[in-house]
Amino acid sequence: MNKNKTLLVYLSMAFGNPYGETWNEEILLHYIETIRAKGISFVSLADTMGNSTTESIRKIYSGVNQYFDSLDVGIHLHSNPAETYAKIASAWNAGCNRFDVAIGGYGGCPFASDKLIGNIATEKMLNFVADNKIHHSLDLFSFENACNQSKAIFQ
Repeated sequence: MNKNKTLLVYLSMAFGNPYGETWNEEILLHYIETIRAKGISFVSLADTMGNSTTESIRKIYSGVNQYFDSLDVGIHLHSNPAETYAKIASAWNAGCNRFDVAIGGYGGCPFASDKLIGNIATEKMLNFVADNKIHHSLDLFSFENACNQSKAIFQ
């Protein structure tokens, strides 16, 4: 039974495999094609370890988006705070308009070698959106309330 839900498939380690196992863009494209052939139209390229670079984001996202133009391709990045804005800009400039973000950047990967690597903070995404005058529909008052509730939980 569908229940009006849409399946979204995440492709972990879409920007490389830090464990030394075989990884290349052809393998990634193969799995995306397999997903597409099953009728799934929403995918997200995930950098669960924070090992992507602005160049790999641009190259891989652009290639996937061009090759699979019928899919809705989003991105899930992990980053240290210093690289966050540049990674967002790289994905945006490559054509991405669907980002996973988390209030305060909470969460991340327990296997990442750098403890500062976490999810992209919603606040950083909003800074990018404001700086680039990108229209959005987020209710900023409600978002501020959510941030305050989040801070109360994680104190």
